[in-house]
Amino acid sequence: MAFIEIKHLTHVFKSNDEKKDGLKALDDINLNIDKGEFIAVIGVNGSGKSTLAKHLNGLLLPTEGACFVDGIKVEDSEEIWKVRQKVSMVFQNPDNQIIATIVEDDIAFGPENMGLPREEIRKRVEFALQSLHIEHLRKFAPHLLSGGQKQLTAIAGAIAMRTNCLILDEPTAMLDPQGRIAVMNALKELHEKYNMTIIMITHFMEEAMQAQRIVVMDNGKIVQDGTPEQIFADRQKLRSLGLEVPLSVDMAAELKKRGVKIAGNVFTAEQLAAELEKIVLCQ
Repeated sequence: MAFIEIKHLTHVFKSNDEKKDGLKALDDINLNIDKGEFIAVIGVNGSGKSTLAKHLNGLLLPTEGACFVDGIKVEDSEEIWKVRQKVSMVFQNPDNQIIATIVEDDIAFGPENMGLPREEIRKRVEFALQSLHIEHLRKFAPHLLSGGQKQLTAIAGAIAMRTNCLILDEPTAMLDPQGRIAVMNALKELHEKYNMTIIMITHFMEEAMQAQRIVVMDNGKIVQDGTPEQIFADRQKLRSLGLEVPLSVDMAAELKKRGVKIAGNVFTAEQLAAELEKIVLCQ
């Protein structure tokens, strides 16, 4: 059984005008996600990415269909607390999630609400700080942190809840390049070191390429689902959906057209640089 199972999920936002039909944000979605997967969800604004994410821990409930987390039906109100102990969410703006005046107190907020013993809370806070390499920030006031540091603090709060799955809705959208790199490095380490299931919504294609699997959405439907290599191999399809193609992907394709022998799995800037270095050294 998959860790997350989505079956024929449809969500319609009701209209204030009873004479008008509501907005169908999700249309018959079927998706399985295994434990330990790192998935990126991409699509233009309004494609249904955030609406889908909010169904995974019960922030929204389906109009039709069902969503299961570790075998628990999310719509079951009596089980929703169990679901939220397995799936945590981090949103685009960390300022909307950070509530304490000290970083370590903010990280402790979730475990405290769970009624855990003080010693267990302390261990979880320490684990979260160490996992993201932000021990030096523990006594800082959040308003003194950079955007990237604030987002890492929000992620640490989710980690302290000890959830099996971390969902991130555009976590780097408000960050500078340095902050984006810090967050992505932290996510990759969490995935590789602790086998955490990570579902990341992003509009940065360079970030999506770092996931194991990419789900592409358009008009409330899943239109593509595959590895980064499979998704970015069809550049024309992505452009037809209004999505950008990373410069490294375009450059690799153009060099191949001109007869440069580049490996078929080159998609990131780092991979392209390594291939070009090999070519230069062989000359």
